[in-house]
Amino acid sequence: MTENQLRHIARKIAVQLVYATIVNKGYRTDDLAEMIEEDSFYVSEKQSSLSQEEKDFVKKNALALFSATLDHFDDTEDLLRMELNHSWRTERLAPVDRAIISVAVTEFHVLKSVPIPVAISEAVTITHIFGGKKSPSFVNGVLAQIAKDVEQA
Repeated sequence: MTENQLRHIARKIAVQLVYATIVNKGYRTDDLAEMIEEDSFYVSEKQSSLSQEEKDFVKKNALALFSATLDHFDDTEDLLRMELNHSWRTERLAPVDRAIISVAVTEFHVLKSVPIPVAISEAVTITHIFGGKKSPSFVNGVLAQIAKDVEQA
């Protein structure tokens, strides 16, 4: 598998971990991280064919993205609140959309590890997998506006 494909798998795992953290407020993040270490948190049938080196790469990247997203979760929530013009509490959004937006913002704004268009494209792709019918256009629009605001700041 290519590095981009492995990073995509890592993003999907990070989104699921952030989602689990949002939904299960009592869930310890150490327990979630441990699930990756035990190979018990795979999301794709393709992962069964990954080499150990590829699994290690996915684990490392998923954990790093998950940790960074949680470390900066309040900051990404603030950006999201600004985008929603304070008319919605972020808690009212679908938890999966919040998780996807948080991971994407962490990648392009906090870590600056991928270009904005790549982060948005990946987020929309993941939203097609995990989100509702209207989620991809919502996530795309919110992330595009957050990116614009961040670039202007």
